[in-house]
Amino acid sequence: MNPDFFHIGFPRTGTTFLQSSIFKQCRNEIFFQKSKVPFFYNWKPERTNEIYHDITKDIIKSKIFLDTEEEFSGDMFKDNYEFPRYISEINKNAKIILTIRSQFSIIPSIYNLYIKKGGQLNFGEYLKLIIKNNKFNFLKLYNEYLNFFKKEQILVLFFEELIESQETYVDKILSFMKIKRKKINTNVES
Repeated sequence: MNPDFFHIGFPRTGTTFLQSSIFKQCRNEIFFQKSKVPFFYNWKPERTNEIYHDITKDIIKSKIFLDTEEEFSGDMFKDNYEFPRYISEINKNAKIILTIRSQFSIIPSIYNLYIKKGGQLNFGEYLKLIIKNNKFNFLKLYNEYLNFFKKEQILVLFFEELIESQETYVDKILSFMKIKRKKINTNVES
């Protein structure tokens, strides 16, 4: 079976909050496990049906199948514009949840993460590199998804919406996934 939904979470946009809190609380409605995104880096169209071969109807039952991973958006230096095509080849009817964040706040935040992971570039050097690579060009990535999916298949959420109202943010996701409102604890620290 192939995923019904793909969560394309840029790093530092609430992905961990969604994965470890919200999606986990919806385990009765959502099936997700460790992402298969590593297969996407060695893409071979003839192996498209093999990526999720270990996920069967018996495992999923009547749940929504979700693959959620920050790396679907790219890495710390550049965005990935190939994955929208790959995802469409896996399931052209899939729905996409794209979480983004203002460049003003995501750049320092991801740079901080880069340093924590052992990165050696100073902030100016890092900034020059991501500008050169056109990193965090959300419109370009969104338009790439529009090349393969209908507008109704894509939900774009801003991290700033999560900060403003966790409950509203979560309601938008559950509504998009057609999960009937249930009691969700949105006051969980990620």
